[in-house]
Amino acid sequence: KREEINIKILGDEQARNTGFVSDILSKMHKVRSIKPKFNDAYNSYAYEINDDFIVRFPRNVKSLDKLIRENKILEFLDGKITLDIPKTEVYEDGYFYTIHKKVHGDNITQSDLSVLSSSEKNKFFFDIANFVYELNSVTEEISKKIDIPRWDRLERAKKPREVLEYMLSDDRLNKNEKTFISNFYDKFVLKNDNEIIKFSHFDIMAKNLAFDFSEKKLNGIYDFGDCAIGDVYHDFSQIGLNYNLETLSEIVKQYEKFSLPFFQKNVDF
Repeated sequence: KREEINIKILGDEQARNTGFVSDILSKMHKVRSIKPKFNDAYNSYAYEINDDFIVRFPRNVKSLDKLIRENKILEFLDGKITLDIPKTEVYEDGYFYTIHKKVHGDNITQSDLSVLSSSEKNKFFFDIANFVYELNSVTEEISKKIDIPRWDRLERAKKPREVLEYMLSDDRLNKNEKTFISNFYDKFVLKNDNEIIKFSHFDIMAKNLAFDFSEKKLNGIYDFGDCAIGDVYHDFSQIGLNYNLETLSEIVKQYEKFSLPFFQKNVDF
């Protein structure tokens, strides 16, 4: 299909020329202002236009396929998610790009979260947990309609044995430290007996959250490019990259409250 419609992909120099990008967009949209948002997107060239819309161009063929799949996922999820999520439109006349109205709100860090009241924090914990649960709940249906990849970021990482060998070869570690590492490796089982394979987001981090600081509530979540089928607790591990253990624990507690009855049929706890 890409060959038939002769889709072109922006080069890096073209992407940094906002005048060039504006000319492309002006064929279909009125562009009053354009701001690059490169720091917020690793797989695409992103722009904010007219202070109200986000446009993304793929960086390469792989990210083109990812944007196409993300659009299909968002179309499927429309009306199924409590929080606001993007509603994208695809344009493929010449250069391929997607556009959606901004999910309004600002990124919320752990330090921002820490100053909220207990009730405001609990609402945040609940909203994140409920979002994950809602995605998990559509696993069977979405898998039949869209080719969803398996989340394999951990599988692509170095294997435990490789890490062990690297550590044991490090001359900066003394004999006792190496003995401790070896014993830890022998005793620690890298296995999740309660593995729950479901459809989920797998990139819930501050940079993808839209929080309304005036109303003290989470408005929505965006960037569904990493959505996949995988162990749902890996989704929570991503949250742990931005938030502390207390926050992560509270979100997991909320999740388990209403997800446990749903998963008990399939998992032996």
